Amino acid sequence: MRNVLIYLFFFIFLLSASCNDKKGPDVSDIDLHISIDRFDQELHAISGRGLEVGGRKSEENELVLDTEKLRKKYTWFYDDYMEQMLSVGSPPSGPLYLSALAGVL
Repeated sequence: MRNVLIYLFFFIFLLSASCNDKKGPDVSDIDLHISIDRFDQELHAISGRGLEVGGRKSEENELVLDTEKLRKKYTWFYDDYMEQMLSVGSPPSGPLYLSALAGVL
């Protein structure tokens, strides 16, 4: 019983010591501009171009160019998204990768 009273005393002491009226730092004068780039919308814009698996060569070249732009913009996220989430393979442009990506899109 005595141990319970000791623990209760320390718990109440810590609780009362942590409750104070200190305010956090004033950050109201800091200008913050956040730009949000939506990867999903940019990927959807590629898919909206009517790509087909085994499509014409110009469509395939367009897909290669668009995916390279996305890969340069999103770097490691693009690679992880293609490999881990969509399971289309590693991002270097190849016929199997492009056909799998076109199938997903």
